[in-house]
Amino acid sequence: MKVKPNRLGAADIIIQKPGKIVLLKSAVGSFKGKWEIPGGKMDKGEAVEKTAVREAFEETGLRVKIIALLGVYSDPRRDPRCPSMSAAFITKPVGGKLRGSGEGEVFWVGISKINRLKFGYDHKKILKDYKKWLSRGGTYWSGR
Repeated sequence: MKVKPNRLGAADIIIQKPGKIVLLKSAVGSFKGKWEIPGGKMDKGEAVEKTAVREAFEETGLRVKIIALLGVYSDPRRDPRCPSMSAAFITKPVGGKLRGSGEGEVFWVGISKINRLKFGYDHKKILKDYKKWLSRGGTYWSGR
């Protein structure tokens, strides 16, 4: 019996400042034209926390510090290409300059506007959980 190699996990990154988060308007792939949280797949031998910091910089130009793990998302339908698992992190920017990548343009978007946007993957659910986190006392200034 041939064994399939393990698929690596992924990280989704909520980059926040008071009242706003960074979102990417996808220019490629299955969700072209829809909004996404920055993120991506782990590299071989890479911890998911390192993936979050690397992907945040690659996709947004911002250096980030992780302040909380929001949750792990593994619904088999979250990615139409293949089943995947993602750890979603809440971060704050600590350097860099906001800029897009080949994957799309990035913007600071008001949290109050999130409900009106169409999202790819399961990012609407992740952002719903993020709003719950905020309502339970999580803030931009919390963390380590």
